Amino acid sequence: MPSMTIEDIKQRALEGLLRFGSHTPTIYVSGTKADATILLNDLPEDHHEKRKYVFLKGAETAKANAIGTLQEACLVSEAWVSVGKPGHKLGGEPRKDPHKTEALVVYKIDVVSKHQRMFMFSLKRDRAGVVREILPFSGEEEMQAVSNPFLLTFIAGYAKIASLGKS
Repeated sequence: MPSMTIEDIKQRALEGLLRFGSHTPTIYVSGTKADATILLNDLPEDHHEKRKYVFLKGAETAKANAIGTLQEACLVSEAWVSVGKPGHKLGGEPRKDPHKTEALVVYKIDVVSKHQRMFMFSLKRDRAGVVREILPFSGEEEMQAVSNPFLLTFIAGYAKIASLGKS
């Protein structure tokens, strides 16, 4: 049975980031028959449209019937992160914060146990904009796991089609 470790996923993401300078939002899935990589190339900006797009990607993945029963799913994307400092109020969007940090975020869920994990890395670029360092965010790779609505939406799309095949 194929499986993906968080270390494999992190390594793939970090290599791609260093090689290409950015990381296309990507969902890695592992099933009872195979693993697959789903690039989210045309991810819409609008939140509602984004959820529809990700749901359809999950449905398409199930319809292809290549991975078997979904076991794990992992979403990797870049993000802007703002961290509150004593005496400074956080507010607004992180991308507008002059003290923001560019990050690579990895969300993983074990579909069977529902166990979720989140990893975050700070990206350090040189003056030309090339990533030169990738460091654990705030000194720690693994963060407090939070539910990711887009990863859960992908799983819902997958489950919708997968359940139709079992009827």
